[in-house]
Amino acid sequence: MKTIDLGQATEALSAYVLQTATGPVVVTDHGRVVAAMIPASDEDIETLALGENVRFMEIVQAARAEARAGQTLSAAAVRLELGLG
Repeated sequence: MKTIDLGQATEALSAYVLQTATGPVVVTDHGRVVAAMIPASDEDIETLALGENVRFMEIVQAARAEARAGQTLSAAAVRLELGLG
């Protein structure tokens, strides 16, 4: 992983993006992490977008809480509820 201080980042953005081929490039500002560049595929972009969506993350957290509380449905119950079996 490469770390670059924002004040020292004088290369073109493309140079830093190319460096992500060997690992993340972390940008700091006075020692505090402010950004990170990672290699990404189309699938990663979707994951990133969903991970930043507050409403989606609320739904995920609620579903995890329900699962921990044992409030789950079997596959057969889901099929029945959807009229598939």
